[in-house]
Amino acid sequence: MQEYILIDIEQIPVEYFCCKSKVQWVLYSYVEGEKVNFVRVNLKSAIAFIYDVISLEILIKLKEAIFRAVPV
Repeated sequence: MQEYILIDIEQIPVEYFCCKSKVQWVLYSYVEGEKVNFVRVNLKSAIAFIYDVISLEILIKLKEAIFRAVPV
């Protein structure tokens, strides 16, 4: 693993960990209004966009689960 990101659905701060060497991990913390820089894939994204996508995916999964649970 070279990097990972921690996203809390109840709080805005995003923590991004990137492996710089076999023994060194660097933590980047981002708050609302900032852009997260995904170093390994050379991508910057606004935190608001990340939370919009996560919220949409959660809603879609919840909707699918409800439809599976409700008998037709």
